[in-house]
Amino acid sequence: MNATLQKRIETNGILALCLLDIDQFKDLNEQWGQPLADQFLRVFAQRPRAEAGPDNLIGRIGGDEFAVALKDCAHTEAALQRLERLRQSLARTAVLDNVQLRLTCSAGVTFYPDDLGDADGLLRHADLALYAAKEQGKDRIAVFDIQQGQRLQARRHTAKLVEDALLQGEMELFFQPKVRISDGQVIGAESLIRWHHPERGLLAPGAFMDDIVGTPASGKLDYWVLDAAFKAGHTLVTQGCPLPLSINIAVPTLIDSRFQQEVARLLKRHPSLPQPFLEVELLETETFNDLSAVAYVIQGLDELGVQCSIDDFGTGYSSLTYLQRLPAQIVKIDQSFVREMLDNERDRALVRGIVSLAHAFNRTVVAEGVETTAHSGALRDLGCDGLQGYGIARPMPLPDLIRWIRAWQPPPEWVGAPQPVR
Repeated sequence: MNATLQKRIETNGILALCLLDIDQFKDLNEQWGQPLADQFLRVFAQRPRAEAGPDNLIGRIGGDEFAVALKDCAHTEAALQRLERLRQSLARTAVLDNVQLRLTCSAGVTFYPDDLGDADGLLRHADLALYAAKEQGKDRIAVFDIQQGQRLQARRHTAKLVEDALLQGEMELFFQPKVRISDGQVIGAESLIRWHHPERGLLAPGAFMDDIVGTPASGKLDYWVLDAAFKAGHTLVTQGCPLPLSINIAVPTLIDSRFQQEVARLLKRHPSLPQPFLEVELLETETFNDLSAVAYVIQGLDELGVQCSIDDFGTGYSSLTYLQRLPAQIVKIDQSFVREMLDNERDRALVRGIVSLAHAFNRTVVAEGVETTAHSGALRDLGCDGLQGYGIARPMPLPDLIRWIRAWQPPPEWVGAPQPVR
């Protein structure tokens, strides 16, 4: 197709190169099986050819992805209107073997001569625009933008590196302990990913997580973390240090039906783990668009004996709504409020309000960002239940966590200190 496309580039006017992709084709394969999915695909493949007309180039370039080149377009808006009609033609309902199906379609387009790439370059740019359309919510057209394309290309490169790192064993879980404020007992640890990058050294999540959000690498990393946490839990049991562990999971992974199935499988495989063992931490700001779906999964996890917590609580815009609609058992106060609460009355008031609100809904409250004994004393006075932060311990590899648990002694001022009445 590239040679034919190169000839089309030499024509007059604007050439629009578009890649189209059926959004839910993977789900179709899983639900109905490959034979029926292939039949549907043949039906869908005929539609863009009929819509594009005989003078334009169209081809299937793999799986459920099609390429369309519209030549001699008068202007980009006219081309976009034609492509939108073509995209919608793919989404019309089809019926085969008494199965009625309507799929949505995403598309990415670039325009020559605004985009001066050769045939291969135009295809790459249309593919980046298609990637952007998927990121923006699917069922739409996205136009290639040079700066956006560079960012997307960098993200895809990082995502590929992360997938390679998983295969090459470069990822490791570190653990940051959580303690109960009333007596200093260790009540769990948060699992935190670290990447032993071959060139950049040890990387925390902030160095790469934002670049893989919404990519397949994010889901693969989530499942790796889940499996690694259970292996770490087994090691803790064998070393005489049984401890619940929490993991951070992206919402798209959480609401995928496979996640709950995998949790159930791992729980059955590791019956010696403490109960409850697993806590799933969800960012408050990530759950906003999927509250109902997240609430449904939390209920299912609760039936398995898995707890859930709302992480970075207070950074969103609908905190009361989250407490009303999400049956999470634990609320974690964002560290940005905790760190400044000793010197900032506004942050102290926010922490006080979050603790009171969470307790009103019968939630356990854990404060992040605890750096000093002054923080722990102030949080105890406000009625907080648990603490996590550098003032307790920094994140550490599993062998160091085991040694830390065995050596941990709560500060003397915690023992016997009066606790607020809840």
